[in-house]
Amino acid sequence: MSPAGAAFMRACTSAFTSVRTTAVEGTGALDERTHVPLARHVQDVRVALALPGREHPFVDRHLRVGLPAPSPWPRLADVLVAPLEPLEQLESDTVDALAAEHPGAAVVAVHRSTRVCLLRLGPYGSDAVLLTLTARHAALHPWQTWASLAHAWLVAQAEAPEVPEPPPSSSGRSR
Repeated sequence: MSPAGAAFMRACTSAFTSVRTTAVEGTGALDERTHVPLARHVQDVRVALALPGREHPFVDRHLRVGLPAPSPWPRLADVLVAPLEPLEQLESDTVDALAAEHPGAAVVAVHRSTRVCLLRLGPYGSDAVLLTLTARHAALHPWQTWASLAHAWLVAQAEAPEVPEPPPSSSGRSR
């Protein structure tokens, strides 16, 4: 992860105070593979952040949809979370394509189990930030929680802390 991405994640985690999810009723469809109701993939999420310089916690409420989910839920998602297909490569193009298919989603997360997740912050058509999360992040919070934290951070228009540039090497050569 880049130094800026690492600083963003540290700041996001330190500001995070609570998250509450509620399944949205009435989705009605079943997952074709597992035959589990897809309602568990559509969630009303409330995230509270304690941000510097603000007297009260910032509260963000959004719709998080995990794919696969029945129509119209993916089109309505503020946050979209999708597992990577088994043979598909996890690249920025994969996340960008999903964002293009769902332009209303401010955060798109694509993951390969608990090993790696790409988070795209910013709706399609905007200058997006792409963050790579690893198994260390998954050990702290599930990918869905990271995606919701990122959404709350975007909505709060919170600034990531400045990350100082590493000092240049004195010899001019790297070993």
